[in-house]
Amino acid sequence: ITAVYTENISLDERKSTLKEIMKIERLDDYELEFGVQKVSVTVPVLENTGIQQIDVPVVIKNRKKGYSYLPSSVSVKFNLVPPNGVVPDVKSYGAFIDALEIDFRDADFEGRDSITRTAEIHVKGLDEDDENRIIQVTPLTVNVQITKE
Repeated sequence: ITAVYTENISLDERKSTLKEIMKIERLDDYELEFGVQKVSVTVPVLENTGIQQIDVPVVIKNRKKGYSYLPSSVSVKFNLVPPNGVVPDVKSYGAFIDALEIDFRDADFEGRDSITRTAEIHVKGLDEDDENRIIQVTPLTVNVQITKE
C-alpha cells in the first residue's frame, strides 16, 4: 500500500491549518479491510503571497576516485518563505549528491564507457531557521551519468 485516501477535504477560503478526523475511503477494487475507519489529518495552509523561488547549485560530494559524475540537473529550485519578505540569499542554502550513496560496481561498466543511476538530492540551510523556511524543493532526485576515467 503506497497511500490511504480519505474523504475529500475542501481548502477553499481556508486561512489556517486544518486539523480534522476524516473517514478512510473504501477501496472497492481490492479485498482490503482497515483496522481503523478514521484518521487524524493535518493540512498546513500557508499564505503564498510571500513565497519566493531560488535556484541552488547541486554539488557532488565524496566522489569515488577514477570516476566522473555528470548530473542531469545542475541546480534545484527551492520554494521558500523568506523572513519579512526579504529576498533569500542563495548562499544560505545548499544542495548535494553523496556519490557514496550511488550503488554501482566495476562490472556494471562491461562493454560501456558510462552508466546512469538515480541519486537523491540532499538539501540544507545554513542554520535551522533557513531550513525551516524551505517549503518545497524540485527535483528531489536526478539521473547521474557515471563515467570510468
